[in-house]
Amino acid sequence: MSLNTGDIKRVAFVGDYLPRKCGIATFTHDLRCGFANRHRDISCHVCAVNDEGTYNYPEEVRFEFSEQDAAGYQRLADYINTHQVDAVSLQHEYGIYGGDCGEMILTFLKEVRVPVVTTLHTILQDPNPQQRRVMQGILTLSARVVTMTEKGRCLLETVYRADSNRVDVVPHGIPEFEFGDPKDFKGSVGLEGHRVLLTFGLLSPNKGLEYAIRALPKVVEEFPDLMYVILGQTHPNLIRDHGEAYRNSLQWLANDLGVGKNVKFVNCFVDLDLLKQYIAAADVYVTPYLHEAQITSGTLSYAFGMGTAVVSTPYWHAVDLLGNGNGIIVPFRESEPLQVALADLLRNDSKRNALRQKAFDIGRSMTWSRVAEMYHDSFERARCVPRGNVRFLSAASDSESNHLPKIKLDHFRKLLDRTGLLRYCYFTIPEFNSGYSTDDNAMALTLLSTLGGKSHQENKLMADLASTLLAFLVFSLDRSNGIFRSKLSYERKWIDVSPEELQLSHARAMHAVGHCCRFGVHIEVAKRLFLESLKFAETFTDPIVIGYALSGATNYLVRYVADAPVVVLRDLLAERLVDLFEKHSHGQWEWFSEDVSYANGVACQSLISAGSDAGNTLWLNVGLKALGWLCDAQSYPQNRDGTKFAPVGPGFKMNEEYHNQLPIGVATTISAAVEAFNRTANAEWMNVALTAVDWFLGKNCLGAAVYDPLTGGTCDAVCNKALNYNQGTESTIAFLLSLAELRSELKRGGAADQWIELTPQQSVH
Repeated sequence: MSLNTGDIKRVAFVGDYLPRKCGIATFTHDLRCGFANRHRDISCHVCAVNDEGTYNYPEEVRFEFSEQDAAGYQRLADYINTHQVDAVSLQHEYGIYGGDCGEMILTFLKEVRVPVVTTLHTILQDPNPQQRRVMQGILTLSARVVTMTEKGRCLLETVYRADSNRVDVVPHGIPEFEFGDPKDFKGSVGLEGHRVLLTFGLLSPNKGLEYAIRALPKVVEEFPDLMYVILGQTHPNLIRDHGEAYRNSLQWLANDLGVGKNVKFVNCFVDLDLLKQYIAAADVYVTPYLHEAQITSGTLSYAFGMGTAVVSTPYWHAVDLLGNGNGIIVPFRESEPLQVALADLLRNDSKRNALRQKAFDIGRSMTWSRVAEMYHDSFERARCVPRGNVRFLSAASDSESNHLPKIKLDHFRKLLDRTGLLRYCYFTIPEFNSGYSTDDNAMALTLLSTLGGKSHQENKLMADLASTLLAFLVFSLDRSNGIFRSKLSYERKWIDVSPEELQLSHARAMHAVGHCCRFGVHIEVAKRLFLESLKFAETFTDPIVIGYALSGATNYLVRYVADAPVVVLRDLLAERLVDLFEKHSHGQWEWFSEDVSYANGVACQSLISAGSDAGNTLWLNVGLKALGWLCDAQSYPQNRDGTKFAPVGPGFKMNEEYHNQLPIGVATTISAAVEAFNRTANAEWMNVALTAVDWFLGKNCLGAAVYDPLTGGTCDAVCNKALNYNQGTESTIAFLLSLAELRSELKRGGAADQWIELTPQQSVH
């Protein structure tokens, strides 16, 4: 795989951009200008994301896309891929891109073939699962990420388990400025003869300006010439929703406190030159923000770096920048300590000037020219990261999707009566005496919740089928002990089974109802069933059984994030799987037990999804390592066709082809590989899934199609010399579930009825 070589000739900057009025737009503009001024031999293009507004952009903006236009992110990637761009500087903030928590930006990151350096303007300490998923996608798909503080680096490493070798700490840039006496600049902004306090930036209630105003009366008593300048427009989103209610409340508060003449509101979005004049005129800069979790403040960086004494509440960036005596920190939401600090600095010229000089000296490392050099170094390091392992292009998606059959439910519906799904078939004829199993009905419910969770919620047929299957699980739950029973005779009598069979049935039922909770299918019933089933799952020790239960818990927690008993169970089962892996792995054997089973992929898939959602790198890496070993164990050289896929089962020995290959082994491998692709964006996992699905279509050791397109059923096994032509329930659902997962991924965003084939069908009774 070749890496990028040669000098950087073209950089694309992606994010909000001036004249759009927001902090990220200003940052993108200033970073691009600083970089272009420092590196005049490098072409610096801008790709601007738009909200609902229309903007008259400068000439450096070469591409625009709308934040809510999903297709625009693909077009953005196509533009960059075809314009000889050497590196991308992407600005990330949760609120500026479309989709749930800005997830649409992941489409761009998956499709772009150029190394991306992402600047993280917000890093959450307690993200919800979707916020975590988006951030981890960014961390995976970006060649490098930039945070502006050491606190940011710490959060990335501890909360998101980011690779510290791919994180760069680059301070927020500031303009070049000559240090001077504030008195020399006051006249230029109409403040001559005043001691000046300054706060600037877009106004919003989280800025806490009311606490600064409440601190003024006693300060004004001592310094009647004091002027507190509040510079900046109200945030556009606040204007849209509430008008100028916040600004008006501040003005009324100042008047009520008798300091209305000492507070000056400058209600405009000033250009850089005028902003520099206001900062230079300020004796003290004030940031009384209300919340700790602010990792970056551009206004603080500008004021501090240009040599202003700062009084601030202890939000993260302020603590990082003002520590070691570089500024004054006061408590959140308290006016009296703020009043004391302000008065002390205004009366103590030597202390104030010492802080100013110290801030200015530190600020020399924050100028845009210095920051531009740091970004250039980051771009160079990013270009040393191979990009071939994170690509899966949409054109390939289309071609791969087209070779897959549509999901055909004819045989599935033939096996379903008013009780549930019958277990076995004699060829294609349902065997009544085989009765029913919780396993099969649970798998089928997982299938239907997958289909219904995409764009089929309103389809009455799907809803009716899911209701029947869920009713079977309700019937199977023994409420005296919270255990799902396993086998039901055709005469509707429960059959005793081994403890191992009972555990597997219970775990598969948990997997199904957890899946229903995630995708919103009969969620009240599904939630109740899941919670009633928790206790038995604590006793599981078999890795496949643990995998099904763990997957159910992870899916459940997508909807019910803070359900403590389920979090405890998830953590218990995940740690148990990791312990099993560490206990049994040795030499070439990297698995959870001394033997494999049939549905092996579920153990890997459950750890990958749980580790990703919980931010636990150990779980994630063990799941990926085990899946890698499983894929190697199921791949054999084939002289003419390259690599063939052969699922393994009990009694498997390394480097020997396994016979009696079952569809469930293929299906769980596909599920795990698709999950790995979604969590890592490594296209090799999707290649695994597509290779595995071809096993159903004839690329197996017999060269025979396991799936029957005429009936929609699937043969029960690939044996040594022939197929097992019986088209049982588990086999049929296994292939349908694989199709649903693959088509969902390959045709992301497409309508479900483009790939589900429905024919009028009467179920058996």
